[in-house]
Amino acid sequence: MFIYVYERVYASDTFMKADDFATDTFIETDSELEELATNFQFTEGPIWNSKTASLLFSDIPANRIYQWVAPNKLTVFREPSGNSNGLVFDREGRLLVCEHGNRRLARSRLVPSARVWWVD
Repeated sequence: MFIYVYERVYASDTFMKADDFATDTFIETDSELEELATNFQFTEGPIWNSKTASLLFSDIPANRIYQWVAPNKLTVFREPSGNSNGLVFDREGRLLVCEHGNRRLARSRLVPSARVWWVD
């Protein structure tokens, strides 16, 4: 599980229970949190890619999507990101990006430059 607290990203091997919403109930008391990265402005949209064993997440004000790969490799996956605030994979493994700044849903393969836009 990945936990976002302001400008920091943490990982835990304990998963959140669907019916627990308070911080002290979805993190086991004996869990250890590991700080993965810091110095972000406002992060959202985390999604785990099991094929590449990497985490994608957005920093909305920075207009970037980051990719974190274990053990400690953080790179900019896409910039500008359209101030993305939500990420999800479709059934074909393509990345769907909710672009707040561009008011659109963008679909791409996991190559940042290969994009197809849906605009409504």
